[in-house]
Amino acid sequence: MTPLFLPQLVNDPFGDPAVYLQIRHEKTAVLFDLGDLSRLPTRKLMKIDYIFVSHCHMDHFIGFDRLLRCVLGRQKNLHIFGPPGILHHVQGKLAGYTWNLVENYPLSLTVSEIQADQQTLTSQTLLCRDGFRETALQTSSFSDHTILSTTNFSVQAVILDHKIPCAAYSFQEPFHLNFRREVLEKQGWARGPWLTELRKALRRGLPEDTGFTVSGKTYTLKELKDLLIIITPGQKIGYVTDIHAGSRNFNRVAAILDGCDILFCEAAFLDDDCQKAEQTCHLTASQAGRLAREARAKKLVLFHFSPKNHGRQSLYYQEASRTFSGLIS
Repeated sequence: MTPLFLPQLVNDPFGDPAVYLQIRHEKTAVLFDLGDLSRLPTRKLMKIDYIFVSHCHMDHFIGFDRLLRCVLGRQKNLHIFGPPGILHHVQGKLAGYTWNLVENYPLSLTVSEIQADQQTLTSQTLLCRDGFRETALQTSSFSDHTILSTTNFSVQAVILDHKIPCAAYSFQEPFHLNFRREVLEKQGWARGPWLTELRKALRRGLPEDTGFTVSGKTYTLKELKDLLIIITPGQKIGYVTDIHAGSRNFNRVAAILDGCDILFCEAAFLDDDCQKAEQTCHLTASQAGRLAREARAKKLVLFHFSPKNHGRQSLYYQEASRTFSGLIS
């Protein structure tokens, strides 16, 4: 299966948290957390349309300024989701700058705050041309933890405890589409933009009698689907960072992570520092492994290592492997 989602850590495991997720065949990308983004080139930053922030500690939010600087003046609506307080923090960032001479800048930010009831979003759209002046708040409800749904993906979120509200996310493809290579070869159909359009039509649920012209001959969407398409379960990516290892947090987050293909999970400390992990509401590597096991993840990607453990990186993977038998990187 050729994956639709291509997620990767922006920094090494000791660096600031941030996961960049490219969506194959689309000119769009997603970002989990806004740590130091200096390693991302401008061309990648420009593709970002959605940002999912866990919380606004500096190491998770300092990259906001770099991203804003890259998209300023562009025709773009940047969507930012986060826990209670995200509106205040974004407004505070914006208030640190002077916004004259931007009357013709088309950039807008839509900031959505996941309320503690885990059923309500409070959103505000801020227009650059108006100096990002605060506008009326909009309230909407959601269910089953699903805060966003598009043709290519849906996002679920839960609010967890880090001595402040902290959001964890799962990012899921509704179903996955692959093309039968042998059919393309037998029919003599060259790969090209028509395959992307076919994929989009299926994801959008267009009528089955929708016509497609391939190599001069017209087929219905149903005919091409039956002949060419393999449909399998979609990818699921989890992102969890900065949480206390209590059962309440684990139970809540496991509900949205169940069966994920890749779980990006913080592991700030090793077992010999479990008391420090408890005090600071972080996970140890073995606790991250346990969470991955309980979530039935296929692969665990560890990050957010404490700088005090430079030179001991291999121990993180060893300790996580004691509680999780899947792939670990």
